[in-house]
Amino acid sequence: MTKTVIRPARSDDIPTVVEIVRCAFAPYVPRIGRNPAPMQQDYAELCDNGHLWVSEHDGEIGGMLVCFPKHDAYFVETVAVDTGQQGRGLGRLLMQHAETLAAELNRRSISLYTNAAMTENIAFYDRLGYSITERRNEDGFERIYFAKAIDAP
Repeated sequence: MTKTVIRPARSDDIPTVVEIVRCAFAPYVPRIGRNPAPMQQDYAELCDNGHLWVSEHDGEIGGMLVCFPKHDAYFVETVAVDTGQQGRGLGRLLMQHAETLAAELNRRSISLYTNAAMTENIAFYDRLGYSITERRNEDGFERIYFAKAIDAP
């Protein structure tokens, strides 16, 4: 049995990443009234900048993560899991990877946001120990900001 690995994305991963994001966020379009921010990202640029990660198992990409240092924290911009692989812990694994990256860079916290209409995400981040720090309208989206303190190595 092979292990799921999280690795930096490569340019040939971009079509799969875009499809994972499209499928994962499509259910939110009716709730929000337009495409959520992750569906509007330039994943090729994020890949080129080293901010895009993928989870891979037996050569198949099952999820993606966009994260990078921002101010004094480590920012998770997007997490998405292939709809056929949701519920198997991949989202948790990707978030753990972001926390590891943050700790390696001596960042003491992770910050992120989700749309207020994405109630499943709010519950997910709460289960992972994230706390709501702020609610605000930004770029036409109702966003809920979260943070979590982490231990640096």
